[in-house]
Amino acid sequence: MNVVAMLPQLIQILSTKKVENVSASMFIIYEIIQIGFALDGFFKRNKVLMVCMTLSAIVTMSIVCLIVYYRYA
Repeated sequence: MNVVAMLPQLIQILSTKKVENVSASMFIIYEIIQIGFALDGFFKRNKVLMVCMTLSAIVTMSIVCLIVYYRYA
């Protein structure tokens, strides 16, 4: 579910190429939390948690990279 929640922001950034009103720090915090839960799933052998949080982390990292790219490139 977490992956689906992040997709609209990713699609919006890709389609408009505008990131002025997007908070990079918020997405970095999300990224840290998602990696933490993915690791928790790994160590507890919970494949569903690990896969879902890893996919969410990939989407979030894509958003962070796009924010940096469009702001500073």
